[in-house]
Amino acid sequence: MTKILTTDVPYGAAVELSGTVAEDGWNAPALAPWLADALAQAGERAFGTPYRSLGIGGSVPFMGLLGRLYPEAQILITGALGADSNAHVPDEWLNIRFAEQITESVAYLLDAHARQPQR
Repeated sequence: MTKILTTDVPYGAAVELSGTVAEDGWNAPALAPWLADALAQAGERAFGTPYRSLGIGGSVPFMGLLGRLYPEAQILITGALGADSNAHVPDEWLNIRFAEQITESVAYLLDAHARQPQR
């Protein structure tokens, strides 16, 4: 990683890395059919568009722990961040309508999960 970040740096910028730490990553299992269907329906209902996924945050330590403890679980990680929201900064703000849509989607997914036959 150091070589990639410090080789052929654009605009003559100086790059220095320090205090680097690596963590184990985590890769979510494939979506169960019921969850894929519920996500598609929730996206259409709350946002009027299909859901989208983004693979980030894989080194969040507890995700690997949850994956090891519950290898068959379907794990959904979501949040109300977007182009007009800003988290983890001094001037943090949240798009309330988007947060409502996320909440509606999660409620729909929880209902879909509750309707699944017990194994």
